[in-house]
Amino acid sequence: MAIVVEIPHAISRYSDEETQVLLAGSTVGEVLAALWERFPKLKTRVLNREGNLHAYLLLFRNDEKLPRVNINEHPLSAGDRLEIVALAEGG
Repeated sequence: MAIVVEIPHAISRYSDEETQVLLAGSTVGEVLAALWERFPKLKTRVLNREGNLHAYLLLFRNDEKLPRVNINEHPLSAGDRLEIVALAEGG
């Protein structure tokens, strides 16, 4: 099933400047595995050494923030949009 993955512009240099890709998978983990296969350099920009999302990133499914606990197990449906969001600080 096709899932739209949105990549922040700030790290798009690791995804060949692509900020939106269409990937297959029925869970967040399957889609992320497909993303790493397509763009291996992107993986270390999104995941820490323990394999968890970096603290400065969030993952949204259809504008709904996904909890970090067991994030890879969250189910996805055809047409879902998975968005990697970078947190920003300002002042």
